[in-house]
Amino acid sequence: MYDLIFEQKGKDEHYKIWHTPENNIFLFVRSGDGSIVLREKSYPLAAGVLCFIGKNKYHYTFPKNSKQYVRSKLLLDSSSLSKITQVLNASLNFADIFNEDSITISILSGEEFDSVSDIFYKLYSVSRDSKYIDAETYSAAFRLMIILAKNVTTETQQNLDALQRVIGYINRHISEELSIDQISEACYISKYYLCRIFKKRVGLTIMEYILQTRISMAKELLEKQKTSITQISIACGFSSPSYFSRSFKEAMGISPLKYKKRLESAEDKKL
Repeated sequence: MYDLIFEQKGKDEHYKIWHTPENNIFLFVRSGDGSIVLREKSYPLAAGVLCFIGKNKYHYTFPKNSKQYVRSKLLLDSSSLSKITQVLNASLNFADIFNEDSITISILSGEEFDSVSDIFYKLYSVSRDSKYIDAETYSAAFRLMIILAKNVTTETQQNLDALQRVIGYINRHISEELSIDQISEACYISKYYLCRIFKKRVGLTIMEYILQTRISMAKELLEKQKTSITQISIACGFSSPSYFSRSFKEAMGISPLKYKKRLESAEDKKL
């Protein structure tokens, strides 16, 4: 139903690796600096950030100094999340803000920073020995949602800056041939400035980001569709099936064909 990670330090398991979480996450950053990178854009990862990340939201975290990155997480399954949003929907449509496909983010300071710190600390204090832990968890999630809803910075509300335009352009054209010169020209940005700011904010070079995004997209196609390796390589923008297979194996430790057969074998065993 839920899980709690209190004041975790250092790199995440999925540091700079595209993934979707197994559950819906409330993430609170106590200290650190960096970015939360989505397929559409990036958000700041800094002290006071409170965000909700839906379980279907592809992302990765990029703390610039992992030793300074300290955060707490409350993880909720979709059933628990749905129950809470149904109660809160009486006053505001919380289901639009908090669902499996959304991200909601705020940067808190002062009293609200202290309030969220207190929410996580109290939940941690009772997490192992309280018979009221279920009620405490729901109460904590209620309060986190209300604080987020009051201070929300949604994707639609946020103005697109230069980096967001670039990320959006790359992902819209990921199946096409892409170069730094082409991207900088299309987004009206100096390529030298683009390369510098992209690496600083995203934690990857532009070409590393493109390759990682294509590998992630290929994994989705291999998992969800009965599509040939050649078709997948074309759909994901690889110049040839052989380049796709080589890149996929370097990233995943297994060829796409073997990856696909493993998935099919696992599916057959369920039948």
